[in-house]
Amino acid sequence: MLIFPKIVIKDGESLHQFQDVIGSAIASPAEIATQLVKMGFSWLYIQSLDTDIDAQCLETIAQIIGAVDVPVAFEGAIQDISSVDRLMGEGLSRLTLNNLALIDHGFIQQACSLYPDQIAVHLHANADKLDVAQKGNVTQFDLHKIAASIGEYGAYAILYSETSDQKTGEIEKPGLDMRACCTLAQKTTCPVFYAGKLNHMEDLLSIAREAESGIAGALIGEGLYTGQISAADALQIAAGLSLYQQKSNDN
Repeated sequence: MLIFPKIVIKDGESLHQFQDVIGSAIASPAEIATQLVKMGFSWLYIQSLDTDIDAQCLETIAQIIGAVDVPVAFEGAIQDISSVDRLMGEGLSRLTLNNLALIDHGFIQQACSLYPDQIAVHLHANADKLDVAQKGNVTQFDLHKIAASIGEYGAYAILYSETSDQKTGEIEKPGLDMRACCTLAQKTTCPVFYAGKLNHMEDLLSIAREAESGIAGALIGEGLYTGQISAADALQIAAGLSLYQQKSNDN
């Protein structure tokens, strides 16, 4: 199972910081990337919340890539093939397109054709539907039909998250209901990664238990920075659930 630790950026800064970082200086995205690699992660995942791929965003990406010696994936406001070319030219190893790309399937196909095994698609779903808003209009897609098409296009993976993850004020309980994600994995030839909220170790264990259902891994973000998810334990689970369980029994 593969785990991508996320560095969420906006306006050249990271939205998350490690709690044990002491001092008034805010750690840069490149410094956070270095810390993540020291923890043992073999991949990094940049998620940009900027509305476009501007010079500052590209500079931040370049700084992260220059600071580490592991492959880096990127997700952001990628809406045309020129943006894909520009980003890949920065030295990124993989790119993730989001729901906006569903408006033009030709774009997804072209990106997958030009960069085989390097393009993923992140599907933010509500139950089995996807709503894509563009220029005041909302287009609804069937999640499972879209997933099947993306597999045919040659994407290396589908990332799955639920729009309900954005809700606040709800009591969070450890453990995930993986039924929707597993059903999605059955509808596509692509490996599926869980990209929703992971705030507890039990959440990660829920994903690991579904490896045989086609769930290839997960993205972890805020839970890692707050310490609710241990990097060492997360990597142990990624290496093998049985090894993590043995370690837990030993303790």
